[in-house]
Amino acid sequence: MRVKNSLFQVSYYDENKHLKRTKFSPEKVKSIWAEQGTSLSIDAIHLAIAHDIDIVILDKLGRPTGRFLSLYPSTTTYIQKVQVQLSTDLVAFDFVIEWINKKIDNQILFLEELGKRRKGHYAQKLSAHVKEMIPIKTQLSELPPGLVKDRANSIHGLEGLASRIYFQGLSEVLPSRYKFNGRSRRPPKDIFNAFLSYGYAILYSVIERSLIKVGLNPFIGFFHRDGHQLRSMVFDFIEPFRIYVDRMVFRLFSQKKVFASHIQAIEGGVYLNYKGKELLLNAFQKYFHRKKWLLNREQRKLVAIIELQARNFVKKMLIFYENKSLSV
Repeated sequence: MRVKNSLFQVSYYDENKHLKRTKFSPEKVKSIWAEQGTSLSIDAIHLAIAHDIDIVILDKLGRPTGRFLSLYPSTTTYIQKVQVQLSTDLVAFDFVIEWINKKIDNQILFLEELGKRRKGHYAQKLSAHVKEMIPIKTQLSELPPGLVKDRANSIHGLEGLASRIYFQGLSEVLPSRYKFNGRSRRPPKDIFNAFLSYGYAILYSVIERSLIKVGLNPFIGFFHRDGHQLRSMVFDFIEPFRIYVDRMVFRLFSQKKVFASHIQAIEGGVYLNYKGKELLLNAFQKYFHRKKWLLNREQRKLVAIIELQARNFVKKMLIFYENKSLSV
C-alpha cells in the first residue's frame, strides 16, 4: 500500500498472478488491517493517521500484534489515573459482574432465538441448555461483593460453565459436518472455532481502538489478570460484545457459506486461509460497520455502539471516583 494523488493505492496479485491496483479515498476508509507479508509506505501511514484511520498489524491467526496511532492523546490522561485507582477498588467488582451478566444474558437470548426457529428434539435441547444457564447467572449475581482478586476464581468458574453449556448448544444445531467439541483456541481445533477465533481477534482490535479513543488504557483491567503485554481491559470490555461475532459466524455456517477450502491445517489445529479470512472480513465489515442496530430507539452501527458504551463506562468511572473523593 502506498499513496498516489492523495489516495491509498493497493497493489496485489490476483489468482492468475496478474498485478492489480485499486485506489481508495481516505474519506471512505475506516480501518486498515495488515497481515504478515503486507508492505505499507510511510506516506500511507501518515495519510491514515491524518484521517484518524486505524492501522492494525495482525499475525496469521488474525491476532493484533501492533497498531499505528497518533502521538497526541485524544482525551485527558486524568481518565487513566482514575482507571488505575478503580482497578483495585471494590467498585471494580460491580463493573465485572455487569459485563459477565450481560455476556450470559446475550448467550441465553441467542439460544432462545435459535430454539424458536426449530422444532422437536433440537428445540427441547436448546430449552434445556437455557434452563441450565439461568441458575448460573443467579449464582453470579448472588456472589458477595468484594475485591475482584478475591472473587476471580468464582467468577471465572461460573462464566466458564455457562460458556461450555452455550457452545454445546450451538454445536448441536449446526449441520453435522460443522459440529465441534467445545471452544478451542491457540490453535483452534476445528473450522467453527477457527472462524470464531479470527472474528474475536478482529473484535479485539475494534474494542482496543474504542478504549484508546475515549482515553482508557487497554492494558489496565478490572477482571482479567495483569501481565506482560496483556490487554486486560480489552479482554474485560469485550465480554458483552462477543455475541455479535457468535451470531455473525453462526449465520455463515447455517447459510452454508463455509467450506473446507477456507481453512489450512497447522500443527495441533487449523487456521483460516486467504479465502476464509476474506469471507469473514467481508461479513465483519457488513455486520459491524454497515448494519444498523437499535439502541435506545436509535439506529446505530455496532462500532458506534461499542464506542458509546466505552464513553458511558468512562462517565460512570469518573462519577464514582469524584463522588468518592468528595465523601472522603
